[in-house]
Amino acid sequence: SPMLASHTSPSSPPELHWFEADDTMGGVMNIMSPKGGDEPLIHSIMMVSDFFYPDAGGVENHMFMLSQCLLQLGHKVIVVTRARGNRQGVRWLTGGLKVYYLPLMCMPDVFSSGRVSLPTLFSSFPIVRNICIREEITIVHGHQAFSIICHESLMHAGTMGIKCIFTDHSLFGFSDPSAIHMNKVLNFTCGITNHVICVSHTSKENTVL
Repeated sequence: SPMLASHTSPSSPPELHWFEADDTMGGVMNIMSPKGGDEPLIHSIMMVSDFFYPDAGGVENHMFMLSQCLLQLGHKVIVVTRARGNRQGVRWLTGGLKVYYLPLMCMPDVFSSGRVSLPTLFSSFPIVRNICIREEITIVHGHQAFSIICHESLMHAGTMGIKCIFTDHSLFGFSDPSAIHMNKVLNFTCGITNHVICVSHTSKENTVL
């Protein structure tokens, strides 16, 4: 249930109202609203990952279904992902879901048979910043530890003062070189996010290590 701040005197600042959401809302919880009242706080949310439709997989389905649930709750949701062939620019999916297919250079994903954006750290900043300003984004929600655009977008959003959420879908070890490097990247990403979500209890135990 929503938690309200203690009563204040007329001369003190307005009380802050907390909006707590269910897990189906993708971790959009404990966001302070200075507006007050009983109306829920409506967010403009940007889902980010290299993995999305028309590719098929668990991350793709998770992002699509979560976006549809958030749209039904009244939030504005967009998806940002990498381009696939001639699928570039803006496309619209079911329920008014807006998808940005960014023309970023790609490389093979060493962890799967798919492809991910080439890690450049800063070259994606102008377009990510433009999208955040144009769509008036209040929350950036990145998915999948092995998504380059996810980590870069969360970093850029953090520099812009936007709330960040990261969902970890992966399980990986701690001994092979690829896993060691990915753990270092996750340490950085988790350090700049406001909330971290794991898709299972096993994933949680793996992430906190």
